[in-house]
Amino acid sequence: MGSYTGTVPTFLAGELVDADKLVEITDFMTAATAAWTDYTPDWGASAGTPAIGTGTLTGGYRRLGKTLDFQINLVGGSTTTYGTSGAYWFLGIPAGLAAARQFHGQGHILNQGVDEFQCSWRLSAGSGSIEVMRESARGTNTSPFVFGDTDQLTLNGTIEIT
Repeated sequence: MGSYTGTVPTFLAGELVDADKLVEITDFMTAATAAWTDYTPDWGASAGTPAIGTGTLTGGYRRLGKTLDFQINLVGGSTTTYGTSGAYWFLGIPAGLAAARQFHGQGHILNQGVDEFQCSWRLSAGSGSIEVMRESARGTNTSPFVFGDTDQLTLNGTIEIT
């Protein structure tokens, strides 16, 4: 399951719990303890059109009311294209969802067999697309290295959705 979109019920002192409130509590607890839901993130670039080719692009999430925990993992393949040289990337949270306010987070970039780097990401209020930033400013698909076969990008975060 991994998603709960309701509101946790409130109780007044001395109130008897009815069946509807028990269902809400059960649904919430099921979502909180269930496996995350898999999804395939949208992937775009500021210039050109990236294509996953033989790589993999996976995501997972858990939604509890207006809180969304997410994870995105991109692994380059031999036929993956990354947009026009110098382009920066956008990766989507689950379809139909948008951030309630601006959020920032950290990610991880692996230049397979060479080095590892931290990156950051930004999600603007009202948006469902995470902008990936590398190094000291908006990163590009060639900075801090040219992405290639087996290189990886991993983003994780917790945000409030609208």
